[in-house]
Amino acid sequence: MQDISLIKKNILKYIDFKGISKYKFYQETGITRGVLDQNNGMSEENTTRFIACYPEVSVEWLLTGIGQMLKQNTHKILTLTPIESGDLQNKDNENFHISKTNSSDSDVSDFAKAIDRMAEIIKTNAEIEKEKKEIEKINALAHAESIRLNAEIEKAKVEVERVKAEAEKTNAEANKMNAEVNDRNSKSMEIMISSLLGSGKTPHEKKRTTSENSP
Repeated sequence: MQDISLIKKNILKYIDFKGISKYKFYQETGITRGVLDQNNGMSEENTTRFIACYPEVSVEWLLTGIGQMLKQNTHKILTLTPIESGDLQNKDNENFHISKTNSSDSDVSDFAKAIDRMAEIIKTNAEIEKEKKEIEKINALAHAESIRLNAEIEKAKVEVERVKAEAEKTNAEANKMNAEVNDRNSKSMEIMISSLLGSGKTPHEKKRTTSENSP
């Protein structure tokens, strides 16, 4: 699940600091209800709406969390500039020329820079999300390959166990056959010895007698 963005966290901090309810926030900014409760980022359009509605918020703080939450108070400044004292004929030419300096131009410039910076952040976040999806895709493929290899390993283990069982069975049958052969040989030897002992002749003598008696 995607984490809530820094911009949204800072907006929540601001409205909590100012005691602004979410209902009032949505009414004042025109942002769709429920946006602040979603665990995702803040769109460029909604961020622009917030900055336009609450210009006292420092854009740098909103985007990065650096610096103060609120801008320093800016007011219209009246500057009195002396003019030549002899020229008093025209009412428009007073002893002092009033030049008005307004912070609005600076605010517009800061706002434009903030939008550019926000666009860069959004682009960077989009690239990060793309990289995350690629990594997730690679991880999914690696996981699938791991499952396949584990299945092959388990299959090989089963085959090894089968071969071992066959070998043990073959060995058991061979041992049984050897035992039977040994048993038969032992019995044949006993019979032969018993026969020789009964006739009182050695096997050589018995063989010789048998040859002599044969036609």
